[in-house]
Amino acid sequence: MEDKLLTLYQEAGRQHRFLLSWRYGIFAGYLVISATLYSEILKNNTINDCLIAAVGVFISIIFFLLHLTTTKEGWKCQNTAYIIEKMEIQIDGIYTTTTREVVKKKLDSGDEKNLEKVEFHHLFCDLGHTAVINWSIVFSGVGFFLFFLCELIPLICAYNHGSHSCLFSVP
Repeated sequence: MEDKLLTLYQEAGRQHRFLLSWRYGIFAGYLVISATLYSEILKNNTINDCLIAAVGVFISIIFFLLHLTTTKEGWKCQNTAYIIEKMEIQIDGIYTTTTREVVKKKLDSGDEKNLEKVEFHHLFCDLGHTAVINWSIVFSGVGFFLFFLCELIPLICAYNHGSHSCLFSVP
């Protein structure tokens, strides 16, 4: 039994480290792509800015969902390793020290039903890597959306006033 627990503990650790590396890779990739899109919007004052901003909104949503998924899967690994440390091995290992207190209370009491609410709160409210990355992606996505609106509204107004210089104009 101890060999199986040790194997599970080691696998949880490997998976957790793998997911953390993916999480930071996702964020680094998002920074590069969003910076490139923002620079294109700011240097070009063309009709394509609306399309670039729309792509930025789409990319922000995709990267946010990727980050959310890897974070939640990482927490599952962390929680599993914590339970093994606490209940089975009875040591204060790395997962005992890094698991949030509110999560420890839920896991220790066996009340895992409301764990999703605790973790959702941690996504945006606790000051840490997760919240900082999430807020960065959200604010950047909102910025892209505002650029999109700022570019789209004048195009619609110009089209409605007869200049027909709209990207979506029909001959």
